[in-house]
Amino acid sequence: MNAQHTPGPWRVEVWDYPCATPPRQELNVQTADRLLATLQCDFSEENPFIIPHAEANANARLIAAAPELLEALNKAVAYLEANRPAGKIREIFSKLNELENGVIKPARAAIAKATSVPSVPSVPSVPSVPSVFPVA
Repeated sequence: MNAQHTPGPWRVEVWDYPCATPPRQELNVQTADRLLATLQCDFSEENPFIIPHAEANANARLIAAAPELLEALNKAVAYLEANRPAGKIREIFSKLNELENGVIKPARAAIAKATSVPSVPSVPSVPSVPSVFPVA
């Protein structure tokens, strides 16, 4: 199968706009050198045309995991079609071990990448300003 999409890995980069009204984030799905997609999210959830923060983060992670998900699914289908267990118990366990290490673990890793809780803040970061300025 020839891929017609940008090769992975893809990642999510977060751009905060804390001074915007209302504060918002842009979640950029990108490779090392190309921007692939931008999702905007609204912290206040007042704008019906902008996705809420938690949903936008989940969508961005899912988009970024797309190459790994596609690869894992292609491997799973190919393996399952070619290696339907049959025969002696030792052969079956050997095939199950190959399945675990060659298909299930990479598929789980891709799923985790798509569904893991992001390390991005849930509220915009605003620089703190001292309430009293020091006297020189």
